[in-house]
Amino acid sequence: MNVFWIAALAGTLFFILRVALSIVGGFGDDMSDELVATEGAFKLLTLNSIAGFIAMFGWAGLATGE
Repeated sequence: MNVFWIAALAGTLFFILRVALSIVGGFGDDMSDELVATEGAFKLLTLNSIAGFIAMFGWAGLATGE
């Protein structure tokens, strides 16, 4: 249960921080391209999508009650 809480809160906070920085200062676009390749199918693999996956993993795990 603690793993789900950690994933849910960390993923959500990181996602909100990235979105806020992107809106306020435009920092979201440049940072995601530095860590991941941007060829072909890897365009979908960004820091925002990874953070969203971790957050939803945590919230779905908490929703199931496991």
